[in-house]
Amino acid sequence: MSEENWQRALERATAYRAAGELWRAREVLQGAVAFAYHPDLYRAYGEVLFHLGDRYAAGLYLFLAGVTPQEGPYGAAVRLFEKRHHRTAAAVLAGLLPRAFRRTAPSEWPVSTREALLARCCEAPGTSCPDPEAALRRAGLWSPPHPRNEPAAHSKRRLFEWGCVALLVYLFLAALLGTGVLCYGVWHWVR
Repeated sequence: MSEENWQRALERATAYRAAGELWRAREVLQGAVAFAYHPDLYRAYGEVLFHLGDRYAAGLYLFLAGVTPQEGPYGAAVRLFEKRHHRTAAAVLAGLLPRAFRRTAPSEWPVSTREALLARCCEAPGTSCPDPEAALRRAGLWSPPHPRNEPAAHSKRRLFEWGCVALLVYLFLAALLGTGVLCYGVWHWVR
């Protein structure tokens, strides 16, 4: 989802929140968070969930938005999420995280979120990881997009080559069948 699209979704959700239609705001934001990650977007979704009474899900999205447990009423939702998952293995926690978040580079995550997730996947708690991105990748908390096997130009060239081969096979079969029909007609005419 492009930045323009999630910003438009955020504007629509803000308008629905102002009109008191939290359920509509939730639907709009739910679609946006499935395809894009931005702390503002996740924070807005977490706030809507919080006001709808879903404190646990709100805590997840607020945590991913960088809200700390000390931040007012929203911090309580983050504390609830952290309390339920304080012993959860990083690999299990990765299954709870939205795909759009896991596909985003850790450098784009809020500092508090990055540090909390790094603390879960480092071998020795309280120490710094020598390669944080590798640790996050091993734990499944970050899965960078896979590069394409072939560049687009190469794929187009291959498609063109296969099209040419198919055309040659078609012409060969048409000529072969045409010759057969001609021979058959000549054979019957001569007889």
